[in-house]
Amino acid sequence: MPSRKNVVPTRLWVGSTTPSDLRTGDLYMDSTDRVLVGTSDADNSRVELMAGPGQITRYATASFGPMPGLVGNVSTVTPTLATAHYYPLVLGRSGAIDQLAFEVTTAALSSTVRLAIYNSDPVTGKPTTVGLDAGVTSATTTGVKTVAAVFAFNPGIYWIAYASQGGTPTLRSQQAVTTGLVYGTSSAATSTAANVYTVASVSGAFPASPTVTATPVTTIPIIQIRFSA
Repeated sequence: MPSRKNVVPTRLWVGSTTPSDLRTGDLYMDSTDRVLVGTSDADNSRVELMAGPGQITRYATASFGPMPGLVGNVSTVTPTLATAHYYPLVLGRSGAIDQLAFEVTTAALSSTVRLAIYNSDPVTGKPTTVGLDAGVTSATTTGVKTVAAVFAFNPGIYWIAYASQGGTPTLRSQQAVTTGLVYGTSSAATSTAANVYTVASVSGAFPASPTVTATPVTTIPIIQIRFSA
């Protein structure tokens, strides 16, 4: 495989098949939202998956790792009651997830945390349908909570969804970065740049087809992901 070089993109392609005349430096987004970059193969037709910010391209199976795009010191956050939050999860190759996990630092009476993974709409770039419903997990006691979450995936953009329901537990968190995948705020101010989508008043199951609002948040819960393949 040729070595990857720092090149300036010359053209951007979007489509369901790889252009036959892809040149070195061309960027190409396929039908699964993978972003690929042309390399210096002799026939100028090879494409490689380009790992962008917050994208997972290598997985250690049977071990946990945090969802990408979180930075800074670990802290805590108390998510707004019954508000679904959607944070992008960019996966760079096919594989499978078998567990999710989070940590409750301050329990709340009658509280649960609901988790899911959503598919992404290739046209709007927003969460579209539920790929995995991981159900609810009690947050009435402190500690790390693991959730069975069997989900096979192809390379592309997905969304981790979480919501506190029945109460407002405090969860282990980290600073959320602005990934460039969340759009729709009315203000151009950089201090209000959105980094999650939200849906209010979600007291039961996550919506099958959510109507989301771009929302700025400072920190988000750390959702650990375990890959089985």
